[in-house]
Amino acid sequence: MIVYGVALVIQFVSMFFHRLGSALTFMSTTDINCMKPNNREINAMDIASRLHRLI
Repeated sequence: MIVYGVALVIQFVSMFFHRLGSALTFMSTTDINCMKPNNREINAMDIASRLHRLI
């Protein structure tokens, strides 16, 4: 029973570090542009400014 418990703890710790590494890799490759407008927002602002000039 002790061998089973040790194997379970080793597996849990190993999986934790594997998941942590995967999460860190995902976060490091994700581009976050929270303050920079994207192309859709730029197009919407351009259309709004054109409509504003017509009025």
